[in-house]
Amino acid sequence: MTRPTPRWPYLLGLIPLATAGFGTAPLFWWAAFRTRRPDVRIGAVVYTLALVTAVALSSTERDESPLFAVAVAILFLIGAGHAFTLTRALYPHSGGPSLSATGPGNEAAVEDAYARMEQRRAAQALLSENPSLARELRIGRPDLPERSFDDGGLIDINQVPGWVLTRELELSPELAAQIIGERDRRRGFLSVDEIAVFCSLPPGLLPLLQDRLIVTPVG
Repeated sequence: MTRPTPRWPYLLGLIPLATAGFGTAPLFWWAAFRTRRPDVRIGAVVYTLALVTAVALSSTERDESPLFAVAVAILFLIGAGHAFTLTRALYPHSGGPSLSATGPGNEAAVEDAYARMEQRRAAQALLSENPSLARELRIGRPDLPERSFDDGGLIDINQVPGWVLTRELELSPELAAQIIGERDRRRGFLSVDEIAVFCSLPPGLLPLLQDRLIVTPVG
């Protein structure tokens, strides 16, 4: 199921202002739960610490400690600005082209594409947080049978055979063979960017691959 685009996405930025900063931490924890993005989770932790500091100093050292003013500024001002950016994390297509401009009948295809992008981000976050679980779920391994976890089309460049690159990424057999050969020679890539360094990629291909490829240690 795809996520609907709200008509009022930027009102999220008003929550810290309307609550005098006290709603900033809850907002970011909600967003962290929805997006599962590490950067949003870090923001939630920072704003929680600021909230605890502000509450602890509000009754005793409010007028004496500069920490109170700093904590309030983080929650009220920085939090408000940061909250406006949550729109891209929660509704990544809200700032893009209007679905109506894509033509009649294409809305479902566009929604599905955005949903798969979100699935890839969630799977990448899971891989970062729990590599063992990601391995059990066979994230990035479309060549393996009996996969039930939908990773949005991720491909583990260090593990898949060459035919996956031609079938899933529509690479030429020659380029796929070059990538696999370089991977085997180097005993695995350390990052997706290394593919551009050691292989002859066509111009503009690497940004497209970065959205689909992941790298795990060669076992």
